[in-house]
Amino acid sequence: MLDIPRLTAISPEMSRGPAPIYRNLLSQKAKGVVRDEYVAQQVMNLLFCKIYDEINTAPDEMVEFRSGINESDLDVSKRIKNLFSKVKEKYNDIFSKNDSIDLDNSSINYVVGELQNYCIIEAERDVLGDAFEVFIGDALKGGQGQFFTPRNIVKLAINILDPDSHDMIIDPACGSGGFLIVAVEHVWAKIKQAAQKRGLKEDWIKEKQEEIANRCFRGIDKDSFLTKVTKAYMAIIGDGRGGIFCENTLDLYDNWENKTKDKIALGSFSVLLTNPPFGSKIPVKEKNILEQFSLAHKWKKKEKGQRWEESPKISAKMPPQILFIERCLDLLKPNGKMAIVLPDGVLGGSKLGYIANYIRDKAKVLALIDLPKETFQPFVSTKTHLVFLEKKDKEQAKESANDIFMGIVDYVGHDSKGRPVFKQNENGERKIQDDLPKVLAQYLLFKQNKLTKKYFNDYGFVVSSQWIENNLIARRYLPKYIEAIEELFTMKRDKVADLMTIGEIKDKLFTGANISAEEYLNISPYKYIMTDCVTDFGMNPSNIKYITEKSYNGNISKAVKTGQIVINRAGNPGRAIIIPEDMQGILSCGFVFVLKVKKGINPYYITAFLNSRLGRMQMERLSFGSILSHITKDDLENVIIPFLKDNKKESAIINQFEHVTELQMQARIAFESVKEEFEEI
Repeated sequence: MLDIPRLTAISPEMSRGPAPIYRNLLSQKAKGVVRDEYVAQQVMNLLFCKIYDEINTAPDEMVEFRSGINESDLDVSKRIKNLFSKVKEKYNDIFSKNDSIDLDNSSINYVVGELQNYCIIEAERDVLGDAFEVFIGDALKGGQGQFFTPRNIVKLAINILDPDSHDMIIDPACGSGGFLIVAVEHVWAKIKQAAQKRGLKEDWIKEKQEEIANRCFRGIDKDSFLTKVTKAYMAIIGDGRGGIFCENTLDLYDNWENKTKDKIALGSFSVLLTNPPFGSKIPVKEKNILEQFSLAHKWKKKEKGQRWEESPKISAKMPPQILFIERCLDLLKPNGKMAIVLPDGVLGGSKLGYIANYIRDKAKVLALIDLPKETFQPFVSTKTHLVFLEKKDKEQAKESANDIFMGIVDYVGHDSKGRPVFKQNENGERKIQDDLPKVLAQYLLFKQNKLTKKYFNDYGFVVSSQWIENNLIARRYLPKYIEAIEELFTMKRDKVADLMTIGEIKDKLFTGANISAEEYLNISPYKYIMTDCVTDFGMNPSNIKYITEKSYNGNISKAVKTGQIVINRAGNPGRAIIIPEDMQGILSCGFVFVLKVKKGINPYYITAFLNSRLGRMQMERLSFGSILSHITKDDLENVIIPFLKDNKKESAIINQFEHVTELQMQARIAFESVKEEFEEI
């Protein structure tokens, strides 16, 4: 037999492991084992054998989980099955006697040969979670909303919350246990460091670590296979498996099993870490479940301000991620803290503003980390935030101001296909391109009260909660945007007569018509403007579409008139033009807003301001979206317009903009005339 040395950690290039290779080859090699979930269970059993072997084998000893040169399939298979028997015996509360490795000898040898090249317990990513994602198949995985959190995101969340041995810690959607495993390691490191300072022996440290894992860590997941994975994983690293339960976290608490309620009580946790299942395809529809949640009710926005009111009416269905926000707060005790991954659409949609309203009523927002869309790719492209909250106690019911840490992450270490992304430094060294350490460095400055404006950057800046609207998208509060708004209010003192919002000056504000491409013609009297018609230099006639008379007449109410303002809703959102005489009656597309201002308000002045620096900064601030950036109607109505004290200056701006618009119209008419000449020829 070869003496196989202890293996080094998985390299960044191999951070997702060899699992993609296994799935295809095992489908061809394994006899009678072809279903994704069953293959996953088999590979998981082998992974646990390897982890068990790594933990229980000294660095100078020969590992059992190996495939030696010229060693037969049968010999490798016998040794691995014997190793699995040890795993089952030690962890008999996780594995049953009937659990077995059923792959044929050749497949076992193949997987062992591939896995022996990696050290699982020192991997930088949740290898078990990655393997599960590959093997379980899109139909089952995607249908249950199961997307596992990259280990570097998990570490950032835990480093920010910084739990210790006094905390009761829970993940109510624990999946394969990524958050819990890293949290256990974090707390154990603190215990070991403190014990070593006191000169305590290693045996005492291990006993204390095991006691804390069993007493302080809890996990829930409705997937029985995943809870089994988490229990096994925690048992192998040093225990805590007794706190993992298979339950529907969103079900009525009274419906949970007694053994779960014995160890998990609402309002008893000081730290919560989770990435709940999310997706519109897995809504919660059970009325008895929905009835218990305020966020499952219909909400109405009050006439003025940002306040929303809960109505008695219950929604017919709700995405689980919204209900998880409320259940997570239920699990926390007053002043308990949580980190939760949430889709941007939940945090920033104008129709869902009641969610941010609810969060701010029940909790203090501590931090918002804007994550890129690649975070959960290639499995899902949903853009998300990592949100940190502290549950309010009764004395904090009335919102008080606090500083909120915010960070923007552009790179998370991998691209949209899950491949590592590298950056070469000045010395020619290749390093993983990951912004998360920079965010953490900024946060640590914030905790030390050293993150002043001088040190603000996109990786970390501070915003007072007084600035926060019912929108928790971090980019909205970048210092440059806050400074632009402050500049408007500062101007008011000596140069501005009044500040008014678009909502206050509007007579009408509507979106255009949606015309399908089948209704387009090569030439027609009926014109249709797209978002790329709206440019910095006015209307671009070369991008105008021509449509059928039927389409035009069916959407005549969306036709624009001279003096109305067209503002891009998406596609360079916020860019604005004024409709001149030659474009009277043209139809606008559904990706633009059409604004008619009140009598006495000059539309040329409004359009000129919207295209100015302070106008564009406001528009840029309000644009968000995981796929296509856009501005909502509610946000557009909150854009601030300054009206000058100097009437002569305001008139000069209006006259100049009218003149420019006239010149643009003349140029278009001349251009059309040239085209007509060629048509006649």
